[in-house]
Amino acid sequence: MANEIVFARTRYTYDSYTDFWKLVELSEFPVVYVDEIDTTIPRVSYIASPFNGEFFGIDGARAPGTKIYLWNLERPGGSGSLEEYKRSNLEHIKNGYIDDVIVSDSSLAQLTKFHYVALGSHEGLGTPWNTKLFGFIHLMCYSNRRGFLFDTPSKPKDSFAGCGIAPNGWGEERHYNLQRSWYMLNVHQDEHQYLEPLRFALAAAYGLPILSENLTAKPFPYNDGVIQFPLDQIGPAMMSAMRGRHQLSQMGNTMRDFVLKHQTFRQCIERKEL
Repeated sequence: MANEIVFARTRYTYDSYTDFWKLVELSEFPVVYVDEIDTTIPRVSYIASPFNGEFFGIDGARAPGTKIYLWNLERPGGSGSLEEYKRSNLEHIKNGYIDDVIVSDSSLAQLTKFHYVALGSHEGLGTPWNTKLFGFIHLMCYSNRRGFLFDTPSKPKDSFAGCGIAPNGWGEERHYNLQRSWYMLNVHQDEHQYLEPLRFALAAAYGLPILSENLTAKPFPYNDGVIQFPLDQIGPAMMSAMRGRHQLSQMGNTMRDFVLKHQTFRQCIERKEL
């Protein structure tokens, strides 16, 4: 018998995890706060994200079959090297705060030996729209590698390589801009070529093809909607994409149909029998 899946969120709110918790809500999983995790109940798999000091009250005692997973959506570049990323997560396991780590890039899982679970999407996360106003949207924060897309670290450019860029934003503004963009641009924040699962899940919900800097592994389950390029070829790649934007639209719709039928957020989790 499979464990019951319960998600555990921190009381501190992280804006960058808005889409993650929206997917949990849309998928109708039960949710508790980290400090409400009850490890005396058998056969419950708690999935928590992100890790912060709220986990320090958890001890190592577990009822039979009960586990706490950290779904780590942070990039190794944020904590230094890949080895440091792996070491810090193993330290959380050693201290009894969690029992295992989930990652959503298959190559990252292979290198770290952490648990691989693809991050699927949900139709309620976004709705496609036919009228387009912008070449692309990226919704990315500033980093040195992304600097060519920004006038200043706090001000994204409004165009690049002849393509209009949809403004960053939240709520209805973001929804409007996503619907009216031809595609999602993805440039890695750091040198690691791992996919950005939440950005891909959001793009799929809106039927947006993804023009992405090269990835180490296939971006499952978003393969059908992704065009990859080396960073130094971003300008030509973008201009080529816009010349074939109607074919791009078909790619985005194909990806959306596949993910929402076969690789939803709930399906991806339940198949792993955590």
